[in-house]
Amino acid sequence: MENSPLKSKFEPCQKELVQELLDLGSTGKLRLQLREELGKYGIREFELKPGEDPHAMARQKGFKSLLQTDIQQVALRECRPRGTFCVEVVVRARLFDFNANKYLYDTVFLYSDLPWQLERSPFRWAALPFHAHGLHVSESPACRNIEAYCREDGRKALREELSRAINLSLKWVLHYFGLEFLAAQPNP
Repeated sequence: MENSPLKSKFEPCQKELVQELLDLGSTGKLRLQLREELGKYGIREFELKPGEDPHAMARQKGFKSLLQTDIQQVALRECRPRGTFCVEVVVRARLFDFNANKYLYDTVFLYSDLPWQLERSPFRWAALPFHAHGLHVSESPACRNIEAYCREDGRKALREELSRAINLSLKWVLHYFGLEFLAAQPNP
């Protein structure tokens, strides 16, 4: 929409959407949801003070491993058909094993409508953003035109799609790391 005549029409809405995403990140709402989802699987989280080493803290608490998850990026990405947009979320997950004293996994999980761009590109790698070398979450987000995001219920749809992205990404994290058995166990 950079050089589009619609740009000026939707610029205020675009700014509001950006502010909504910033508010969700800065207030910790996305982090809280991530924490709640991990808690459903019995994965305990501990708080770190600035500068504290997560490995040292986990060792001190007697953990055998350390799962680190971070929401790396939240964006609106253009999808197919052109002129529609979807929520894109990138989650990075790392699993450190203290017995092996190394990371067993360090993977990026992508929730986006990105694969359609790969289908039409003769140079598929060129269509990928830097982070997309990771695993694509199998379900794609809903693509909406910008007017849908600008309506009164648009922010609600944005928040619901973010919630879905986090839930699906965490399910993929657990599956990929071989931890899906945690989903079948009751939370301690």
